[in-house]
Parts: sequence; C-alpha cells; structure tokens
Amino acid sequence: MSWPGYVVFCEGVASSGSRGIQLLYEPIFQNETTTYYLGNFFQLLDVPWSISSTYVTFMIWAKLVVTTLFNVRFTKPIQLAYDFLVGAGAITLIPPLFILIGGDWSYARRPWVPELLARESDEVRMESNNLILTLNIIFVSAFGGVCVLGIAAIARIAKNADSATLLATLKKMLFFIGIQMVGTVLYIWSLYLNSHLMRHTDFVKPGWVLFYNHGKFIGGIIMSLAQIMAVYSSTSSSSSSSSSSSSSSSSSSSSSSSFPFSA
Repeated sequence: MSWPGYVVFCEGVASSGSRGIQLLYEPIFQNETTTYYLGNFFQLLDVPWSISSTYVTFMIWAKLVVTTLFNVRFTKPIQLAYDFLVGAGAITLIPPLFILIGGDWSYARRPWVPELLARESDEVRMESNNLILTLNIIFVSAFGGVCVLGIAAIARIAKNADSATLLATLKKMLFFIGIQMVGTVLYIWSLYLNSHLMRHTDFVKPGWVLFYNHGKFIGGIIMSLAQIMAVYSSTSSSSSSSSSSSSSSSSSSSSSSSFPFSA
C-alpha cells in the first residue's frame, strides 16, 4: 500500500467508520444500549486514525517540499529511511492514542482505576482531551505550514513544465485543502467546547450544546473527505507531471519527475 493509500484507508475507512459507530450513540453515549466504558471510548474512537493519517499527509507534503524546492533526490537508501520514518510515526501514534482514550489511564477507565478515581472527574477528562487537542493543533499547524511550501513547489513544477494540467491540479488541491482546514477548525473548536463547557456546569447556552454535540462529526466528515480528495488529486497529477516531463526540457523533466505523491 502506498502512503496516499494509507491516508485513504485511515480517513475513508477507519476514521469515517468510527464516526459512523459514534453516530449510532450520540449525543448521549451512556444509555441503555451501552456501558460507561464503551460510551466514553466511542466518543474518541476516530482520533487515533485521524491523527495518524494527518501525520502521513504531512510527511507526503514534506517530501514534495524537499525534493522540489531543495532539489533533494530520493535515492533508494533515502527512500527506505523516509518510508521507515513515516511508517514508524504512523504506527507509533495509534497504540498510545487508543490507550489514552480507552486504556487504564483514560477517562473511560476511571471507575476501575483507584488512582484515577481518587482524582476529580473533570480533571481526568480534560487532561485526556487537552492532550488530543494539542496533538491535533500541532499536526494541523505543521500540515498547514508545509502545505504553503508544497503549493509553491507544485507551482514551480507547473511553471518549469509549462503544464496547464498541473496548474489545474494546483487549483483543485487548493480548493480541497481550504475545505479541509475549515473542517479541521470545526472539529477542533467543537472538541474544545466539549472539553471546557461540558464540565458539570449548571447552565450552558443551548446553541453551544448543539454545536459541540454535533460539530465534531460535521467537521470530521468534511476534514476526511477533503483530505482524501486532496491526496487523490495530487496522486493523479503525478502521472500528468510524468507525461509533461517527456515533452519538456531536461530541467523541466527533472523537476516534474520529482513529484512524489505516487510514492
């Protein structure tokens, strides 16, 4: 499986499938059809897959930047090191995040872990949620920064190859990246409100309750779809880049052949 394929699987299958399970229970996750543990576990079931895929997408764009803007050629040893770094990061993120949302030190396990039960409920809950918020903000910020450089790299490729196809692809990717950022902001904002407003307070405005109960799903679906479409657009443009290089100058060929999304 290629790294774009990994992103499609994590966002399109694992993360979106997890949100489908969540929608069977929301907005009240603790009810007669579930348990305290499962209710809390299901609320964040999509997080490990989504954060892992965002990391891989960031690394895909980082490869685009270093190969195009900095003229770094990915020889076989470099490619192997890159694949190891991407794979290790993607896999390493998933188990700790699942432990965070459903393991012995999670809010979901609080009634059965004496150390957690001795602490105030909201303190344990916000500790977990704030870490998830922080990870989302870090990876999204890094992704946004490398996207700016990546777009500059694609524009350079298109200019060198004099390719109308690549320019059209660039516009399409910009559109989907913009949508992804909107979805991500909705997702992070609603998760933040869920963490900081739903703290056993006496009164919360109904509009905020409606948003933080449903905004995470809306933002998550928008974010997943846009991320998949952006990666798909970039992957399809890789073949266009290769075909453009055959009819361009040698310098243009070198630039367009370095388009890395099919790797």
